[in-house]
Amino acid sequence: MVKKRIVGSLTAILAVMLAIALFGCTGKGGSGKNFTDVEKVEDWLAKQKGGASPDDPIPFSVRQNLQNMASPESNWHKLLTSINTAGLYVALDLSGSTMPGTEFNADGGITAGKKFIVSLVLPDSTESVAGVLYGHFENLKTAKARNIEYLIGNPGPAGGFVFYDKGDSTDGWRYLEAAPADMDTRLRWVAQSYGDNWRSFPDIAGTGTAIGTGRQNTALILSVDANAPAAKACADYRGGGMSDWFLPSSDELNLMYENLRRNNIGGFTDSLYWSSSQSDYGTYGYAWYQFFGTGGRDGYSEYYGDFRPRCPGFLTI
Repeated sequence: MVKKRIVGSLTAILAVMLAIALFGCTGKGGSGKNFTDVEKVEDWLAKQKGGASPDDPIPFSVRQNLQNMASPESNWHKLLTSINTAGLYVALDLSGSTMPGTEFNADGGITAGKKFIVSLVLPDSTESVAGVLYGHFENLKTAKARNIEYLIGNPGPAGGFVFYDKGDSTDGWRYLEAAPADMDTRLRWVAQSYGDNWRSFPDIAGTGTAIGTGRQNTALILSVDANAPAAKACADYRGGGMSDWFLPSSDELNLMYENLRRNNIGGFTDSLYWSSSQSDYGTYGYAWYQFFGTGGRDGYSEYYGDFRPRCPGFLTI
């Protein structure tokens, strides 16, 4: 039986609680020290063994007000400075820390210190993250937040990568997860049975470009062209046991580029990728694509374009 893409929030909370407990335990690199004063972190790190590589991080936790995280005078900035000065990789638990509001400012603080943070538990009050978390922490492997089931860049339940958080579950979904890999072959947008004359191509009326329209676009394509290669490949895909994969709209495809490809997440290549959005580029014989080498978007012939599909799916929380 095909699984439904529904994840219980209780399971997510228990997983976060377990992760927090583990971060407080003794690890290979240190004793799991708990700090209430970030100014003591630097001296303590200098005395620890381990932390020389991302595979051997030193675990510790901080319970302090991070203050205005963008300010050089903030405790968050001081903490990153200490980590950078030590030059050691760490597993950082901030679950007991506080901050202004409910948004964790991934943009705030010096970049240098962030590269040493391998795993991160965000403050318990976190409900959203400013900026793409993994884009700011270049060696970050795992990130947890008590009030957020999935962070952008994190693995999703189907083994892919979460690339969009709508913020609520209206219309029955909140997150978008990209499949873990490209399709094995490059595919055309329109079936070969239509020939190579654009005048014979089907007009897929009503396709949208906005976030959230990819699944409907895919259904519209297949209702007119049941053998449309790229759309059919995504609709037939059963990765992770899920059945709701689709060809992304042009804006959804761009989010994959911005939030995954640009942050070296997801194994994308410098290739051309199809969207499910028909283009008005001259006529309806064109569809939108995106080049993941530079992010450039354009319309191209639905017949001659042998491009890669990467399928997303909805996460219902």
